[in-house]
Amino acid sequence: MSVIKKISAMRRSFYPEIGLAIDAKNETIDVKYTVVSVTINADFSATARVSTQVLGFNESGEISVPFQYSGIGNPINEAESALN
Repeated sequence: MSVIKKISAMRRSFYPEIGLAIDAKNETIDVKYTVVSVTINADFSATARVSTQVLGFNESGEISVPFQYSGIGNPINEAESALN
């Protein structure tokens, strides 16, 4: 299952020939977050690997999201709750 959130983010222009990225403007976008995997430590601290995608575009990225797992229930559901 995925979570969709509206966020404010800086759009950047990238010029790979000269290795330069320039901030263009701040805009509101819809982002789809999908938990790919969860790693849980002995103390129930956890990290979710999350795929990100701006709605309307094919490219995707990936972020890590730390959260505290309760020790009961589905850790993926708890990771999705941490995204909200």
